[in-house]
Amino acid sequence: MDIGGGEVLTCQRTLKPAVYSVQRRDADGRFKETVGTVCTHVDDIRFRAMDLSASSSTAAGHLPASGARRGGAAGRSGRDIIRALVTHLGKMFDVGSLELSDEHGTLKAEFLGLETFTDRSGFSYSQQKYIEDVLQQVNLSGYRRNRTSQEPLREADVRSYATSTGQLQWVLSSRPEEGYTASTSASKLANPTVGDAVRLNNAIERIQRSAARRRRLPTLGANPKLAVIADASLANLEHSRTMGGRIVGLVDKAKNFNAILARAGKLARVATASFDAETIVAVDAVSDGIGVALLLEEFTSGPRPTLFEEVLRRELATHRAEGQTRRPAWPVYVCSDGNGTVTAVRNSKELACKRRQGDVASLREGLELGDIAAIEHIAGADNPADALTGSGHVSAEILVRLLEGAWPKCPW
Repeated sequence: MDIGGGEVLTCQRTLKPAVYSVQRRDADGRFKETVGTVCTHVDDIRFRAMDLSASSSTAAGHLPASGARRGGAAGRSGRDIIRALVTHLGKMFDVGSLELSDEHGTLKAEFLGLETFTDRSGFSYSQQKYIEDVLQQVNLSGYRRNRTSQEPLREADVRSYATSTGQLQWVLSSRPEEGYTASTSASKLANPTVGDAVRLNNAIERIQRSAARRRRLPTLGANPKLAVIADASLANLEHSRTMGGRIVGLVDKAKNFNAILARAGKLARVATASFDAETIVAVDAVSDGIGVALLLEEFTSGPRPTLFEEVLRRELATHRAEGQTRRPAWPVYVCSDGNGTVTAVRNSKELACKRRQGDVASLREGLELGDIAAIEHIAGADNPADALTGSGHVSAEILVRLLEGAWPKCPW
């Protein structure tokens, strides 16, 4: 799309299938900066802006490319570009219901019960309308409501249970602290009991009491770090399976935190000890962090060269060339309350467990190559990811505060 002044906006596919970066390029197609992202889900379109004005401030917690200039050669403001892009997308995808309103400097959009708000202080979103109008508890009329009851639900109420479980999964975007309940509820869909329904209703009630709460990504200061927080609760699921939790986000020197990813789920591999569980989830969390790092590099520096291009240049990103190592643009800082895992990665002692030798070796190699900048131990009581695993050791308020944009216990 031509925006004047010899510049164009292009929509570039990223590593994530449903995420596209909106890039400003010159007439020759050379990358200048990323001005926003387009995220697609079925027939939904969301646009998150970097520039709300022609000033140098950055919104939504995103970072501009180094040395990027604002406003474009034609002097058009970021807001003008946003409106032009929305109009263009609306015509292309026949989206007539997408509207933008400017109230007190805030860019606001609404879709599928999700409201987004963007201003100079950051980006936030709320699912209040969905929670108040759609989210509903399981019908338990005629049952004796007891958390430990093993009485099976009637067929009609099984459908109600499935509906409520699906609705809870949708609101996890803004309420990831209920990830443990959502995971365990989904595992009981075949034969739910009254006790399962009571626990599900309790989680939904907690969400409904805080329906107006927003998840917030504050505007960050210079040179933020990419942090990964991991935790696991050994054998706290059926059949002695282990629940793991991972958080990936950007944190600045003022300890403002942008939670990009907060995920909970049972570990794909078997853990027979706490060391196993903490090591496995640390590897999974670092993998998530590196994926986010590659996406951030696309946004801030333009598309990465293809493997073919890198081979032609004889400069692979993870291999040494002429005595030097090409360092990643976004190394990962890892936090774990598994002291055994952190100690094993930091020293060179060989592990007795052969299954964990490969996991620890992967983390050590990440430190050597620079994909991992540091790995730090934090106290379990200070670990926000603990609330994702349902262990009950840490109050969900710590995670809630993190999702609202602050991590006061950040070790860096």
